[in-house]
Amino acid sequence: MNENEIIDTEFGIPVDVDDWYSYGYWWDIPGNRHNQGCNLSFADGHVEHWRWQVPKLVTVPRGSEQPVAPNEWNDYDRVQAGFLQNFD
Repeated sequence: MNENEIIDTEFGIPVDVDDWYSYGYWWDIPGNRHNQGCNLSFADGHVEHWRWQVPKLVTVPRGSEQPVAPNEWNDYDRVQAGFLQNFD
């Protein structure tokens, strides 16, 4: 999670693309530390380091859902695909 938005130990996004109310929002935006990326661990036990294409900047009050910025959609879609891939 982003150091300017730390509330708990996780970040996330809605995984149901039919959830139109939450789609397009970060739940606790990811951080920029670690070479502008993060390590993601997956349900099958493997870990990958993902670099963000654009810096993640907090633009809402702490604890609020943050809308995905226009230039962040590639990062957001990649995270969503990673979550969905592990639910199949």
